[in-house]
This record gives sequence, structure tokens and C-alpha cells, in this order.
Amino acid sequence: MWEPEVPDKSAALRQGDLLDGLALPKLKWPLYYARPPAEFGTENQMIVLPGSKAQTYLVVSQCCTIENQIVAALAPVRSTRSLNAEQLSEYEREEPSVDPDVRYVYNAHALVPFSGYLTRTDGRIFVADLTSIQSYSGTISDFQESRVAMMTPAGRRLLRIRLALFWGRVEQEDELWFEERGLPSGPSQQRPQAESPQVPGVEEEAGAADGTTAAMGDGEATSVPVLPEPVQGQTEQETATSAPELVPVEPSAAPGGEGSADDAEDEDGLSAGD
Repeated sequence: MWEPEVPDKSAALRQGDLLDGLALPKLKWPLYYARPPAEFGTENQMIVLPGSKAQTYLVVSQCCTIENQIVAALAPVRSTRSLNAEQLSEYEREEPSVDPDVRYVYNAHALVPFSGYLTRTDGRIFVADLTSIQSYSGTISDFQESRVAMMTPAGRRLLRIRLALFWGRVEQEDELWFEERGLPSGPSQQRPQAESPQVPGVEEEAGAADGTTAAMGDGEATSVPVLPEPVQGQTEQETATSAPELVPVEPSAAPGGEGSADDAEDEDGLSAGD
């Protein structure tokens, strides 16, 4: 998944670059203004955004978009709950299957450990959370300073497959359009419409190369489960009861006292190696 050498910091960002140690704002609704606006919708009105502690991000925008539009879309890296062998295979599956019993994770992209980063312990893995992508414009070349890894061409291909399916997978309302034109609508007709295993609501800071834990959060695990879409021939009640259970990852203190839960101020962080 990762190139053996990290590119020079002068090299432009690319899709699949892993950025570590960035403290970026979190865009949440409703917005809070620095001062009451004279008229809502005023251009360049100052808005107050909550910040997060330093964490890890994966660049998911296309290379040409980064170069031509000067825009970088970043997905935060989060830890899953403890996974069994079957759940791990669902995260690591490269493409969906027409087999209705074979599940595929659409909303998260599994990341392979390397050089002390993204360490897998206790059945937990690190993933890029595609449900929390935010785009940044301006002097995005500054992000190059935080790059710790670059994906191989094969790694970027698999990332693009997942992104394409995350944004563009066929919904039931689309199937008639395909049928009228004699086109296959894809494997969605023959497999569950589930989002598959969920990314937990408590995130931890990914990345410390020394393998120490830098747990974030106030000690409370909060999560918002997303039920899978109904499968053809399955009632909404049956779907709700078959949704995978969401098990948050509890924060823990880091060796040496740094990054402990007592010192945490932000609920959105990641940890690697705990």
C-alpha cells in the first residue's frame, strides 16, 4: 500500500498521501459567528470553528484536482472497535462481491501499518473515515510538511475504487433507469445494501511512530449508529435488528502521562499503537 520512501517535502501532494500531526478545524452545524452579522449570508463573515488536537489524515482528492483547483480533500484516520476475522476481511476486501453473503465496507478505507504507524493491536485497525471528509483550499502546499507516507499506484487504485463506490453506488431508485436501457445496475441487486461495519464514534489519534498512545476525548464514548438500507424482500424492522452493533473504543492513557484522558480537551482524536 505504501511506497518504501517518503517523498521530499517539496513534492506536491498526491491522492493517498498520509498526513500526520495536523490540527484542523471541524466544520459542524450550526455555525457560530465571531460577531453577530449585520446580515446573514454576508461574504467573508468570520465564523468560529472548534479545533481538534493533532491527528492523522488521508488525502482522498484526485491528483489533478489538487494540482489544478488547489483543493485538498482530507479524510480523518480513526480506529475501529476490536474486529473478528470475518469483520477484518470485510474491511480489507478490495471490491464488492455479487455473493449476498459477502459484505464490503463502503464508508471506510482500511490502512496497512508501516514503520510504527497505524499499529494494529487487540483486533483494532486504522481506517480513513470517508463519512467525515473535509476540503481545504489556499496554501495547501503547507500540508506537505506533515506527509509521512505516500501510497503506491496499486494503493491509490484501490482507494479510488472505494471512493467511487462510496459516492456513486447504485441505489434502488436508479435500477429502473438501468433496466429500461438494458444495462446491468451492478452487484447492488444481488447483495445487501448495508454500509457494513461501522467506524466507532470515539476516535483516537493515529500515528505516533514510537508506538505510544495519545488518546483523545473526555473519557465518554459517543457514537451514532447508521442502520443499513433495507435489502430487497427484507422489512425495515428486520433490517434494524440485523444492523451491526456499534462498539466504541474507550480512551486510555499514554505511557509517561502525555495524551492522557485527563488532559484531553477534544472528542475527535485518534491513537496508534494502543
